[in-house]
Amino acid sequence: MYIYAEGKITNGKQGIANAIDNGSHQAKCLIIDVQMNLPAQVAGNQIQIGFRHNESVREIWLYKGSRRIVVTRQQVKSKDFALKFRQEWNK
Repeated sequence: MYIYAEGKITNGKQGIANAIDNGSHQAKCLIIDVQMNLPAQVAGNQIQIGFRHNESVREIWLYKGSRRIVVTRQQVKSKDFALKFRQEWNK
């Protein structure tokens, strides 16, 4: 199985949403290397904004240090996304 993905590096408060905006024109799966220690709520909000503004994106792989956090469009639409994302982000 092959997945075509676009990689982005982010280091600002709006960086995740900007990376989603920029990468959405290139691939449906985005790989984002988060270079800044963002609070879980800020990161989760940026992901929700990014998915809302870019219908073509279906999956995002966030690299936070040596950890990978995978977020899908279906997860973002769920009612408990904020809680589950916060738990995963803060591990």
